[in-house]
Amino acid sequence: MGTLRNRASSLGLGAIVLLMSGCSEENNTPPKKQIEPGNGVRVKAAMEVDLLAEGSQHWQVLQDISGNAGVEFREDGTCRILDGEPISAIRYAGPWELPVTNYEILYDACHLDGPDFFAALTFPVNSLDTCATFVPGGWGGSVTGISCIDGVDASANETASTCDYPVGEWFTFRIEVRPDVLKVWNGGAIIVKAPLAGKKISLRQGDIEQCAPLGLSTYMTVGEVRKIVIRTLDGKPLWKRSIE
Repeated sequence: MGTLRNRASSLGLGAIVLLMSGCSEENNTPPKKQIEPGNGVRVKAAMEVDLLAEGSQHWQVLQDISGNAGVEFREDGTCRILDGEPISAIRYAGPWELPVTNYEILYDACHLDGPDFFAALTFPVNSLDTCATFVPGGWGGSVTGISCIDGVDASANETASTCDYPVGEWFTFRIEVRPDVLKVWNGGAIIVKAPLAGKKISLRQGDIEQCAPLGLSTYMTVGEVRKIVIRTLDGKPLWKRSIE
């Protein structure tokens, strides 16, 4: 699997706008508006979206993370996150507004090679400024849970459990965020049920913070993801923004 360490890069979302200092009679076309996360015009609504199917241009490789090996967006629609030194990570930078509560994320992930977590998902919890990470197979390959609750990471808080993740086997994880509770399923089995009342939710300090508000990461490990579906649970639509 050492040969999987192929560097890849993804194009970040955003139009590059040339701001003109003035306009002449020969060139009086107004500059185009720039779209940034949270800005732009709402153009489309949906009850669920596969963010991975939207295309690699909507995912940003976090180059500021030292040792980030990047990703490969493959012809079969999967995203392969390569084994970093130690972390590889990408962040969603697309046009869909992210929900923060009363929603769920469903994603399929596979451990291909390496000793640690293979598809950790960072996601918002009741606010874009408050995020957590679901960690499958951390701390040597089996510890699973949420980082962080009351400042304690997934290896030591009440969400910690152990699970085997054999190489080449696909797992379906479902994360549900409600105002008062956070739940995670592995297949049909619930593996996390964390009440949120009175709890402080945060990210572990370090490189993983760059994944907020939504991102994927691996630790010295090659992992693969083939869908990342977000669904609303309260009847409110998801919104896509674009340029007027």
